[in-house]
Amino acid sequence: MLPLFCLAFPAWGQENVISDIRVQGNRRIPVETIKSRIFTRAGDVYDEGALIRDFHSLWNTGYFEDVRIEREPSPKGWIIHIYVKERPTIREINYSGLSSVSTSDVLDRFKERKVGLSVESQYDPTKVKKAESYGSAANSSGRGGNHLRGERRA
Repeated sequence: MLPLFCLAFPAWGQENVISDIRVQGNRRIPVETIKSRIFTRAGDVYDEGALIRDFHSLWNTGYFEDVRIEREPSPKGWIIHIYVKERPTIREINYSGLSSVSTSDVLDRFKERKVGLSVESQYDPTKVKKAESYGSAANSSGRGGNHLRGERRA
């Protein structure tokens, strides 16, 4: 009787095990990179707190404008679904109305102040606002005619 109990116990225990982790919604960032940012692995015991930490770990990368983690029951345990929506990529930066400042001056100022805006980087509204504020500061310091404005296009 005891051997039957031991054989049945692992199947019962598997209910609370993570059987698979699936990432969906990524376009540029590889699945392996996303999985490397989380601590939960297939085979781990299901732990809500660990998944909350995983959510924060992914969110804090700054790569995503949306992250969701959901679970789905399966015969072998829980399937964890990680849904991400990546921030768009900056394709071009237009510097319009530069009359008293050159584009290279603007880029140097961005570099000095660690704005972090460049072509092929990920769009971050906070960085765009920071760049806009530097443009406004240039206008108010007597270098009028220059205007920086961030615009997101689909």
